[in-house]
Amino acid sequence: MKHEIKDWGITIVRVELKEIEPPTDVQETEYGHKVRKLQTVCN
Repeated sequence: MKHEIKDWGITIVRVELKEIEPPTDVQETEYGHKVRKLQTVCN
């Protein structure tokens, strides 16, 4: 981002990501971890 705005004479102070959608395989892995954790707690 700094490269993109260098000619504008402004400085980036903070960047906030509002929404990130990870790849499907990462989502499935996270879901599997959550399910196993819940099964452990419930048993």
